[in-house]
Amino acid sequence: MRARWLAVVMAVAVLALAGCSGVPSSSSPQVVRTIPNRVAPGATATVTPQPGADPRAIVLGFLQANLGEDAKHTAARAFLTPDARKTWSDTTVTVVDSTQIGVADLRTNSVTVNASPLGTLDSRGIYTPTLAGDGYSATPVAFTFTTQKIDGQWRIANPPPGLIVARSDFQSFYQARKIYFLDSTQRRVVPDLRYSALTGQTLVSWLLEQLLNGPTSGLQSAVTSEVPAQTSKAQATFDGRLITVDLPGISQSNTATLQRLAGQLAFTFQIESDQSIRVTDRGRAVAIAGIPGAFSSSSFQTYAGSGITPIAYYLHDGVLVDESGITVPGPVSATKNLTSVALRSLSGNAPSGAMAVAGTIPVAGHPGVSQLVVGTSVAGVKAVAVQGGLSRPAFAPGTVEAWVAEDAKIYRVAADGSVSVVATTGGTGGRITALSFSPDGVRLALIIASPDGTSELWIGAVVRSGKDVRVDQLVQITPPGLLLTDVAWNNLTTMYAISRNAPSFGIWSVQCDGSALSARPTANLPSAAPDSIAAAQNASPWVSAGQAVWVQRYNSWSPPGSGAETVYGTAPTYVQ
Repeated sequence: MRARWLAVVMAVAVLALAGCSGVPSSSSPQVVRTIPNRVAPGATATVTPQPGADPRAIVLGFLQANLGEDAKHTAARAFLTPDARKTWSDTTVTVVDSTQIGVADLRTNSVTVNASPLGTLDSRGIYTPTLAGDGYSATPVAFTFTTQKIDGQWRIANPPPGLIVARSDFQSFYQARKIYFLDSTQRRVVPDLRYSALTGQTLVSWLLEQLLNGPTSGLQSAVTSEVPAQTSKAQATFDGRLITVDLPGISQSNTATLQRLAGQLAFTFQIESDQSIRVTDRGRAVAIAGIPGAFSSSSFQTYAGSGITPIAYYLHDGVLVDESGITVPGPVSATKNLTSVALRSLSGNAPSGAMAVAGTIPVAGHPGVSQLVVGTSVAGVKAVAVQGGLSRPAFAPGTVEAWVAEDAKIYRVAADGSVSVVATTGGTGGRITALSFSPDGVRLALIIASPDGTSELWIGAVVRSGKDVRVDQLVQITPPGLLLTDVAWNNLTTMYAISRNAPSFGIWSVQCDGSALSARPTANLPSAAPDSIAAAQNASPWVSAGQAVWVQRYNSWSPPGSGAETVYGTAPTYVQ
């Protein structure tokens, strides 16, 4: 750690994100807050204030000790004055992208540290991005440390609140943990992201605490939980292999409730591959129907969703073709002017067969105006009463509802053909240019273009209550400078997006809470910016660019198939 901070000081180096996909040396600002009174595993700090050290060296030592060897950050407090030790709060951490430590101002005995902050984690580990910058650069923030002499030695008198940690350290010591709740059908689990530096017993206790506290505000209306709230005597213990969750009174629950509860616990506590879990009530084992003894997430795979085999499709001269370029058989092939398409399997988990189809076709004589068409691959498609500057449509997972955006509205075409408005962009004042559902159908990603020419990624929660369907809690999660144009979900929490930043373009990955915004490879793509992207879990992303389709393989893009010959096509999509 000393070497890492010295490298920052001596080289004024930009700290890069560790990982295979990489991130620009500067990125959108973010701040991170730690879990109070917890410490990153393996973080040690042996540095201590050296006799005669000047103010700059004291500040450097303090920063070096910020990952301290204990939960109270005793090593860092050693660099503070006695009064500052009592008042300094270590319950927040500012994660910085690049750092410059100035020379002490001899008039004020202060040292200024300039760094680019990157977002916020609250005490529950919930991440909130700071939406500034353009995705490539961020304005540094000045952190001022005033020092004074105590018994002839310089110490920091008024440190900024919280810890300051380099992004590389955050990536090393903090992990994204998923707290699982249930969707409105109570048949599958939905992940809610948190970040924590904990391991072992402290991690297990913290995970239970997060379950008891319930979901983040953005999901509160969209998910449910069978974990009883306000259970003060609930506890979780860990012996290295078995996690025991004791919930007083839980044995009074009915069979179905206990099964759903066990499903939540199984996915939330899947810390390692060989982890097993049991539920007790004041120390007495609670039986889960159909599961003898302890259980794991493998005992509840139906809660993870059906898992359609990913197969890509795209449009060739306005006709729907499969990933091999073969025209999809049936009446749907009679529609030869599709400009975008969404597909939903009607054959369960079968990789092929009948599909629900939703698409857009141009309206003759009205440039920029499209007509929504809905139907099936075996019966063909028909126009429905939605027309305008339409986005690419999408099917709500687990349904045959076709959703499409037009200007600031989102339309939902139900199975019976009825059309309703489920959301508007409201106060954002923007126009929706793209939409995409998370695989569990609980989150909806939107690209919203603002009147000022920027376009950002927003996330909303899909709330279902009987026949009422709406989108709540629209939250922006990317900075405006990225100029995003399309988005697709790679898994339950990760999205890929494309941008049209002049004079180039970009492909990005980002978590559903705005964390881990990362640039992805664009090698071998044509100079034309991609106009559409498709993704699916356990499948390679596709884009269309330059009127051709491309598949990412490792860190490069190439035409689909085994050859290098260009494959012409547009609007790739995966069957849902």
